[in-house]
Amino acid sequence: MRGTDGLESGGGHFGTVEAATGRPVELAMQQLLLTGAVLPVGARLKVVHRFATAEEGPLEVVYSFMLPRDAALRSFEVEGPGFAAHSELRPVEAAVEAYERGLEAGHLATLARVHRDGVVNLALGNLRADEPVTVSLEILAGVELAENGYRFRFPFTMAPSYHAEARVAAFPEGGVVELPEGGFGDVLLPEFRTDAGGLHEVGFALDVAAPFEGLEVASPSHPIRVGARPEGLRVSLATRADVPDRDLVLDVAMEEPRIFALGGPAEDGRSHFVVGVPAAELGGREEAPRRVVFLLDRSGSMSGVPLEQARRALAACLGALGAEDRFGIVAFDDRTERFRKATVEASVKQRKAAREWLEGVEARGGT
Repeated sequence: MRGTDGLESGGGHFGTVEAATGRPVELAMQQLLLTGAVLPVGARLKVVHRFATAEEGPLEVVYSFMLPRDAALRSFEVEGPGFAAHSELRPVEAAVEAYERGLEAGHLATLARVHRDGVVNLALGNLRADEPVTVSLEILAGVELAENGYRFRFPFTMAPSYHAEARVAAFPEGGVVELPEGGFGDVLLPEFRTDAGGLHEVGFALDVAAPFEGLEVASPSHPIRVGARPEGLRVSLATRADVPDRDLVLDVAMEEPRIFALGGPAEDGRSHFVVGVPAAELGGREEAPRRVVFLLDRSGSMSGVPLEQARRALAACLGALGAEDRFGIVAFDDRTERFRKATVEASVKQRKAAREWLEGVEARGGT
């Protein structure tokens, strides 16, 4: 029996179905917990998923999730009553062959494949009833640096996103996304849901390093609780009533830009260190107006949800421009159409006119 699932599906049995028949599968996610340390130079994370099957026979599940931006899956392990499986890096063909042999022998088998854009398929074979399974992922992720701090993001869901060749089918409760096999291989994507009510327990508890005084942590995405620890700050979800059905965003800010150094022993036994120097320490930079031209794909493959997502993304970019900036928009398929003949100032009036013009752009033709 084979099932597919993902982080975003709602309900106690989160939208998992048998691939061959579409019959709902009794596979219940119990918990998703994010832990680890977040530093100015990156984050070392541990993501723990706990779930169990109530099916009578052995179950094979392909579990889909997203890696954070600029991240890599370092290792994973699967544990349950009387068994454990640890990851091992192998060529794709050899890994698939070992996984299939494990399935045929009736053993617990695991296979993780990282596809483009951080999409991961983790296959778990021969899961059995009344054997709760814990999947632990070790992830190394980057952070977005700024003059006086940094921003950390973690995707708790697999939200639909724009891709020029994606195929999207939407309905009131959610929808499905398919990516081209030529670029993504045999990647599997779960259905997405618009309602996260009744989701399994989801939470996070992250340690934010504080190598100096005056560090502040805030989140534009979630209510958080911040507590002091000897080595820094502990950040967690402030209320159990909130469901992290969206990206977690943490903003870590210093009172003022400053030089910092971090160091310590590594797994190889040697000591390593890193020094962060704010750009302000290297001299000022000249501010100049921006000149930006946006290209909007309006070909037939963009019809429906993809084009609407692209319109919204472009409108958000326009909102980030200042009055001194200039912009242009070119919509293209097998022909081109321009918002204006030349770039225009990013005034409130012109940005409003651009948004109205975008609403009239419909999908047509070929690329």
